[in-house]
Amino acid sequence: VRVAEEAGVVGLTSLTTLRLQQNELMALPDGFGLLTKLQYLDLSFNHLVSLPSGIAHMTKMRELKLSYNDLEAKSLPVESMTGLEELHLTANRLTGIPHTFAHLKE
Repeated sequence: VRVAEEAGVVGLTSLTTLRLQQNELMALPDGFGLLTKLQYLDLSFNHLVSLPSGIAHMTKMRELKLSYNDLEAKSLPVESMTGLEELHLTANRLTGIPHTFAHLKE
C-alpha cells in the first residue's frame, strides 16, 4: 500500500489500465478513487478486505478483477459503475450476492 502511494499511482489520473495482481496488498490508498478514467483494474490474488469508498467514482470501469482476496459483500461499492461489463469475485468471503448489484446494468 505504501509503495502505491509513494510511487504516485493515485496521481496518474490518465490511466485506463492498472494491473496490481499478486502484490500482497492489504488495503488501497484513500485517493485510489481519483483514478476515474480506469477501465480495467486487476487486484486479484492480494489480501484486500475492503475497497475505498471512492472506487465507486470509477464510472468508466469495464472490467474489475477482485478474485482471491478476502472481500465481503458490504465492502464492494460498485453500484455507480454502470459501465461495468465484467466483475470477477472468485474465492472471496462472499456469502451471497451483494444488494448493490441491483443497480448495475444487465
